[in-house]
Formats: sequence, C-alpha cells, structure tokens
Amino acid sequence: MALPVFDGENDQVWAMRMKAYLDARDLWEAVEEDYEGTPLPGNPTMAQIKTHKEKKIRKSKAKARLFAAVSPTIFRKIVISKDVQFLEHEQWDWNEESQVKHQIVPLDPDELENEQPVRGTRSLSDIYQRCNFTVFKPAGYEEAKADQRWIDTMKEELAMIEKN
Repeated sequence: MALPVFDGENDQVWAMRMKAYLDARDLWEAVEEDYEGTPLPGNPTMAQIKTHKEKKIRKSKAKARLFAAVSPTIFRKIVISKDVQFLEHEQWDWNEESQVKHQIVPLDPDELENEQPVRGTRSLSDIYQRCNFTVFKPAGYEEAKADQRWIDTMKEELAMIEKN
C-alpha cells in the first residue's frame, strides 16, 4: 500500500487510508495513545526500558509517516497554525456588554517621534560627514595629480602592488 498524500481535499478518505496504512505497519496505536505522557518509574526494569523505547520509536515513526503524507503547502499551514489555541468552552457575548468602548486620545506631536533610531540607519550628521568626505576626494586623475597627498598615496599603493 502506497503512502496516501493529503493535499487539502477528501480529508475523510485520506484519514481512513492513513489509518489503514499506519495500522498495517503497527503504528496506529502510537497515534491514538499518548506515549510521552507516561515516564519510566524510578527504578525501571530492562523490560520496561525496552517497552518505553519501542513506544517512543513507534511514535517517531508514526510522526514521520504522517508528516510525509501531507503535501508541503498543507504542512506549512499546519506548522504555522500549530500554536493557535481554540477556546471551545468560551462563548461569544451576543449582547456585546463586555465590548470595550473606544476613546479618542489626543496625541502630542512630540510623542510621535521615536527616540531610539531604527536599527541599520544612520544619523543625519553621519550622512553629512560622508557627503563632505566624498566632496574632498578628487574627481579624476587631473585633480589627484595636483594634490601632493594623493601623489604620495598613489606612489605608496604602486609600491605595494610591485612588492606583491
């Protein structure tokens, strides 16, 4: 029997086929029972350790087969929504008595400014300093050869290139 893959349609048929698939491989019991909820006693026997280990292995195999039997798009949705909690015992308040009334709070313009800079941004003074630095760089060879500092820098760089 081939592994049935769930693609979001015919979930009842897939569930029946998956149960038969896991049952044929002696893994369905691992799906129904909670193996991880029963820890070993304080001084376990070798038989208890072996049984506990087998149950954990079966649980892992069943999980692996279930994950493999779900298409990647559906699996991604399951992983994303696994932490969602449904409060089944709570009810909707149809009278809306507990609904919070909204208030309009006037905002001070000074409060809108964030005091801490956003990570990865620079202050305006840093940006202006960089702009000033680029202005002082020569635009081409003609300007560079007119400045003795640039001539010395170019000679030093050529000496390093020849050395290597």
